Order: sequence, then C-alpha cells, then structure tokens
Amino acid sequence: MNRGPPAARPGARRRRSVSPECGGWHRDKTLRSGYPYQLYAYLKSQIGLGDRLADRAEGLLLHPSAGESGDETAVIQGHRIRFATVDPAASTSEIRKQSLEACTPQPCG
Repeated sequence: MNRGPPAARPGARRRRSVSPECGGWHRDKTLRSGYPYQLYAYLKSQIGLGDRLADRAEGLLLHPSAGESGDETAVIQGHRIRFATVDPAASTSEIRKQSLEACTPQPCG
C-alpha cells in the first residue's frame, strides 16, 4: 500500500492518512481486498504514541476509475475510513475537484 504522509494542518481537529491505490474501482472486489485492512492496521498502529490526532485519525483510499465513480464511508472501531474514486480521464480541474471532494468530511449512515 502506498500511503501518503498523514495530513493535518496546525490547529487541526482531525488527521487523515491518504492512500492512493492503483487499480480500478470495482466495489465488490475493492471492498473485499486487503486495502481497507492495511489502512485500518496503519491507523491502529498510530494509537497511543502521544499524538491525540493520531489516536482518532481517519483514512482515505483513493482509486482511479474512468467512467465509474464510488464514494463510501465506514467507521471501524472509531476510525472513519472512506473509499473514493477520481476519474483520470477527466480534465485537470475536474480531477482537482474530485480529489478535494474526497478529502471533505462526509457523514456516515
């Protein structure tokens, strides 16, 4: 799993670990894959290291997907994990928009 550095601004109330993945979005295959478990294991490994943001960090699995979109969120033992797609065939401005939307908190439920 290629995980980016945890993202948090000074004074932030939350931290996210973004994991861009190669491979298309196929809900039935992606959600059964090891990606969510790898990200969850990483988030859990950060607990108790003296960083309160890491103790309740969120994760984002970002997948490229041409022509299909997906955006789902689950909370697993207190950690919000989001699965979202970005269309690599879209314009640069649309890719930026999709990426920023994926980083915007989404309610679960």
